Amino acid sequence: MTITLYNPTTGAQKPLEGVPALKQALENGSASLTDYCFYPGADGWKLLRELQIQNDRIIPLPSLPPAVATPPAFQDHSTSGRHNHNVGFELTVRTKHNFMAYFCFAFGCLSFVFFALAAIPGVICGRIALKQCQEDPSILGKSWAVAGLSLSWLMIALNLIVLVVVILFFVVVACQP
Repeated sequence: MTITLYNPTTGAQKPLEGVPALKQALENGSASLTDYCFYPGADGWKLLRELQIQNDRIIPLPSLPPAVATPPAFQDHSTSGRHNHNVGFELTVRTKHNFMAYFCFAFGCLSFVFFALAAIPGVICGRIALKQCQEDPSILGKSWAVAGLSLSWLMIALNLIVLVVVILFFVVVACQP
């Protein structure tokens, strides 16, 4: 039985006569476990480390499923707002909340009841919240601040219109004989 060895580093093929010659090649170092072997009855080239020699016969070892790499341990960096999962980029995770933005929205909603008494603090809180969101993009709340500012400015504009209408009404009433 002729066994053919193939060395992938040199590209050389070497015919051997029988299993005893293969054993001798492995013992004297002319063949290594990283070489490939083709023998009668094989369904293709086999790696020598995947073969077993018993009683002058070559027996293929049962193939094992490929090893599955375990993912790296998860590291929680939520205090810094950044996560790096060894994927080649850094992902910003928004974890901080801007409570000034929430107060701004609350004041904007309350301005429908308390008019300018709530609208002016809503504008002040909204400007502070927007500035904080621009300085640190990981802070949540920019949309809340914009909504609160819009409501607050809308109520301030409506209050000014109502004030002008009331003043004009009193001026017109006072000017009549």
